[in-house]
Formats: sequence, C-alpha cells, structure tokens
Amino acid sequence: LGMNEALTTDSSIIQLEQQSLIAFRLDQQTYALPVEPIVQIIPMVTITPLPRVSDTVEGMINVRGQVVPVVDLRRHLSLPQVAPTLHTPILLVEIGEQTIGLIVDQVVDIFALSPGQIVPPTDVLPERLGEASILRGLVHISGTMGLLLDPEHLFLPHQMEALVEAATLLPELAAQYTRQELSGEEPGAEGSA
Repeated sequence: LGMNEALTTDSSIIQLEQQSLIAFRLDQQTYALPVEPIVQIIPMVTITPLPRVSDTVEGMINVRGQVVPVVDLRRHLSLPQVAPTLHTPILLVEIGEQTIGLIVDQVVDIFALSPGQIVPPTDVLPERLGEASILRGLVHISGTMGLLLDPEHLFLPHQMEALVEAATLLPELAAQYTRQELSGEEPGAEGSA
C-alpha cells in the first residue's frame, strides 16, 4: 500500500510539471487556455439572441438540454468583429459553476508545457500591465508568441454576475421569446413603454 501511495504522489508531481493548453486564434493573435476547464469544442450553432440581457452575452445555445450563455471573445477583448461561419468554433468552458460558450476564430493546437516554459506577464510587460489578471503568461505556440489567458479572470466580477444571471434567466426568456415569435408579437413589446 505504501508503494502505491508513493506512485500516486509521483504521478501527481508529473501532472503538475506539464500543463495541457489549447491554442486558438482571434484576429491575427494566438491565445491559449488551460484544457482542464474546457468541457467541449463544438462547431457554430444557431445562437438565440436575448433582448434585455447584458451586452457581455451574445445569446444562448442549447447543449444537450442545458442552456448555455455565449460570449464572442473578439468583442469581449475589444477586437474587430467578423461574422461567424459554419466552421467557427465555440469553446464550452466551465468557469466557476457556470458553463459558458466562447466564440473564437479558429482552434490551432492542443499542447503541453511545463511551468518553466510559461513566461510570467510581469517579466515582459510594464509593472502595472503585468498585473492584468486576465493574462496568466506568454507561451511559444508553433513558433509564435501566444497569450495564455486565465479563465478564472476572463470576466470582471460584474460580467460574471451578468453571465450567471443570464443563465438563470435564459430558459424563461427563451420561452417568452419563442412564444412571442410564434404569436407574431415583437419580443420585448410588452412593458417597454
């Protein structure tokens, strides 16, 4: 039994040394996220826009019966907008208790790095910018420098609250939106005066 415990400890040390990352593109820049919080990568599906929901939220999708709020990562990071195609991927990411869909331009690679291969932001950015918590570090991806994002800090607290709130309201809003579409009313017509 003692040997098994030692083996378990050794394998967990090995896991700590290597971090699996997924690389994706937005505009001309390569970004990366840790693989652990990524539940699935799906191709573009119809996103139901939701009126009166935070502009952080693009809309909602239904994934195996679960309503998931979707964020366009380009818009979230203030990059130029492009229309999604059928091949535009959506990363389903678990942030806290919430699954969120992140629209990216293209998934490039899945790879593993040791912590020593991740350059801390404070090593390359001016001191104030190096503390930007959205950025976990810089990594070499296929010969280019990529930005490693921290999924836990991807959204500011008020944005995360809006996403969680949207997720709780989504089923009700979607049902209301669908009922109004079927009845020919304008969504949000009642109570807007």
